[in-house]
Amino acid sequence: MLIRYDPIREIERAFRTVGTVTGRAMPAEVRQSPDGIKASFDLPGVDPETIDVTIEKGVLTVKAHREWTRSDAETVVLNERGYGSYLRKVYLGDEIDSEGIKARYEHGVLTVTAPLKEAIQPRRIQIERPTTAKAVVAGDTAEAAEANPTEGASGSAPDAAAAEG
Repeated sequence: MLIRYDPIREIERAFRTVGTVTGRAMPAEVRQSPDGIKASFDLPGVDPETIDVTIEKGVLTVKAHREWTRSDAETVVLNERGYGSYLRKVYLGDEIDSEGIKARYEHGVLTVTAPLKEAIQPRRIQIERPTTAKAVVAGDTAEAAEANPTEGASGSAPDAAAAEG
């Protein structure tokens, strides 16, 4: 036999489940990739018009409301669903591009995507290399002289002129 709705029992159950997924919480999943952050919030049965998403100083705030409609002709036998207002704040950090944030509500799940700022995204850095020059090794002065006839054996043109004069 089913037990009728007992408001005292529901209040006790609410106190036992505060802060758990079964309470009036908004279960969430937040993932970070090289492209940005993706946050998903379970909001089944919530009217999309009641959902409010804001970002301020790197904190994503999601507010929503689900109404409980009850008919006088019906008697509630069991009610474990959460109703009323929901509020969830998630710190996403300062590295997100708040202008590029998008939100989508589909099949009872609110998905918020936040791209990273351009300066934060990983990028490949080109390595500069010096131009290749032939090194003159001590003792190879004859080859150096052949390569550059204006230089003398000492490796500089003024020294060669002084040696002649």
